[in-house]
Amino acid sequence: MELNKTPEENEIELKNKKIIIELNKKIGVESIPFRPNSTKFIIPKATKFNENLVQLDNQACAYKKLIFSSLHAACYQVFSTDMFANYMKISCASAIPSFINFLNNIVISEIKPATILKDYETYRVINHGVKTQSSNLYSIIKLIEISLSVKPFVDSIKVEKYRYLHTLTNTKVAPPDEKKQYTLERWFSFHSWLRRDDIGVGNEMFNRIASPKALITSLRITTEISLYQIQEAKYALIDFIKENGIAPYDLSPPRLQPSKKDFSTEVFKVKRAEWYSYIYNLIWKRFISFQKKYFTTQSPNSSLTLAFEIILHSWCQKLGAASSVDDFKNNTELTRRFNDAERFRVTGSCLFSHEMVYALAVYAHSDRVGVVPVSDAEHMFFQWMMAIQTVQGTDIAKLRLSNFRFIKRRNGQVTHIECEYFKGRSDNYHHLKSIKANSYMGKSLLSFFNDRTKGEVYDDNLLTIKSKTITTTSKGDFAQFIRLASTSSLRSCIETSLKKYNATPVVLDALHAIIEKGVNRNAFIYGKKDITMPNESYWLMNCDTPARKFLFGLSTIKTSSVHARSDGFTPTQLTNYNSHTNETERNSYLTKSNPEWLNNCGRVTRAVMQDLQINVYSPSKSEIQSFNSEFIRVGEIIEMRKSEVLSRLKIVTGKEGGTVDSLGFLPKTYQVQGDFNDQMYLVDSPETVMRFHHYIHEVETKHKQLSEQANEYLLFSVLPTVEWMAILLAERKFSEKSLKNGKDLYIKYAEILPSHFSAQLGS
Repeated sequence: MELNKTPEENEIELKNKKIIIELNKKIGVESIPFRPNSTKFIIPKATKFNENLVQLDNQACAYKKLIFSSLHAACYQVFSTDMFANYMKISCASAIPSFINFLNNIVISEIKPATILKDYETYRVINHGVKTQSSNLYSIIKLIEISLSVKPFVDSIKVEKYRYLHTLTNTKVAPPDEKKQYTLERWFSFHSWLRRDDIGVGNEMFNRIASPKALITSLRITTEISLYQIQEAKYALIDFIKENGIAPYDLSPPRLQPSKKDFSTEVFKVKRAEWYSYIYNLIWKRFISFQKKYFTTQSPNSSLTLAFEIILHSWCQKLGAASSVDDFKNNTELTRRFNDAERFRVTGSCLFSHEMVYALAVYAHSDRVGVVPVSDAEHMFFQWMMAIQTVQGTDIAKLRLSNFRFIKRRNGQVTHIECEYFKGRSDNYHHLKSIKANSYMGKSLLSFFNDRTKGEVYDDNLLTIKSKTITTTSKGDFAQFIRLASTSSLRSCIETSLKKYNATPVVLDALHAIIEKGVNRNAFIYGKKDITMPNESYWLMNCDTPARKFLFGLSTIKTSSVHARSDGFTPTQLTNYNSHTNETERNSYLTKSNPEWLNNCGRVTRAVMQDLQINVYSPSKSEIQSFNSEFIRVGEIIEMRKSEVLSRLKIVTGKEGGTVDSLGFLPKTYQVQGDFNDQMYLVDSPETVMRFHHYIHEVETKHKQLSEQANEYLLFSVLPTVEWMAILLAERKFSEKSLKNGKDLYIKYAEILPSHFSAQLGS
């Protein structure tokens, strides 16, 4: 009711509304009749799929018209009745548009019209790069079957056409492709152009992608430092707002952008221009106000500085963010020399959006009562950390504070965080490794829990939101964070922690290159009207920097985290910290999808293990199982060590000077300026090659004795070493001169070279 109306007018309005409601109850709702000859129809909204209009372009082909009408009938039946479950509506929304697009762009053979569905399956697999089980062929067949039960449709077609459609329903779907685990290594390695120095991260950095341990370590440190620093910046901003008396009203969210559907075309253009003028001016004024108050603050700390860097990256476009940060830090008024559309960002942000800053202002002036506002980026980092801890991706959004336990000292200080949650897929409880509370991960988790639960000791509300699909486009929300982490003071914090753990910024640098230089398939083929049906092959062949449109998901992180921990897994250990059973570990993770296990047995290891199996172990079932378990464990250790060494190894000439160890490595203190923190330097010399040949020969001749007297040393130290040595020699990583002269030296001095493993063999 409107306040300026009289009581009599309000009463009349209420009576009219009641009359309309009663009238609507008496009027029966009639469904729209099915029209068999229609050449277009609308697929209603279904879950995440928006409403979609599909249309048949070529109406001259009788086969196309029949199939189109069949799918129209099926869609009509699925959406206008209650006979089908929701998944059938999703099938309509996902399968029909792609099939109609295919139908509009092909010629159906008069000789073999019944192969149309198999042709579609082939098209989807080859052109879109999907697996056979994801081609949507099964859904199309099912929809055609449904159409044959729709009476208005069946009555409108002849018997021959009915038989043709029935024949199509007998099309056999190809056997499903082998399911492959999708890992971080696989996601990053798709972007092979990252190896280039001019547009990528360079060959040295790209090599780190081959190691799950290197990737997970880099991702873990980047994630926990980012979450911790963003939280500290948030708390500093809350204090700043309170101390400077900035009212929530001053930071209220901007009014909504006008919608095109609410106005005529001409009026909408005027309204939109007015809104842009309003929003640009609003953002600029808020920047100026923040800047003045910031420089009146006595000794602003680094967290507050980062807070305003985050705001500037959240409210500015790519081109405007860098200059705005410089102007802000130099206490120079943010000039509007850029076109406003190029400087300011009017859409949302995963960091400190207008809505987020307003919520912080409300919290600051409420005496800090209630939950602390949490940004989408904080939720994302929490979810990533849980995936790194090997929580199943689909279970992360179900976590509650009650799933976590806090180990405390007598004074109440938390020392460790433990987690136990119910894993839906295995129908069992899973225990995670404990986290030190004084680590960055521990600190950020405690802050996240406190923000989300009002500091309660026990809270049964969900901790985080449902994970969102993240795009890698340069204008997306995630791009804001990547630019912030790559160019702001946050970068130095991340690099300091990476250096502490001898890790590299491979994840951050690779993501930054993908966001700035990568071109996804949709963006590449957009507007290419000269190509009838642009496909994945066309994109990969003609695009210099093809990139995945969507970022890796939580399950991908979790799988790589399991692979990175493979060196620590043994089927006989007391507690398995992976989110699955030991049997699942062997059957699903110790597979060829796992680079920590793949190619785990080189020539020497195969010979050693085969000899052990034949000559040491008796063929009883229990001992064979024990041997296989040990063999798996050895394989994990070998591949882990080999990957780590090869990804970090750099062969140098030795001219730099310095002593070398017994294998030819320079001391750990040796460092070339500009190289990564985890670099290992091996001297390229004949002496090094000679040492390698001698070590490998010693293992080949003494492995039986070692297995009897120092089995652990053989399996977990000697074999990993001999494997990466063999790789370097086989791939001729040394210079030709060193390889030739080293081999000659070995032949010449083999009999007098010092024996290895004397301490282990007691000789």
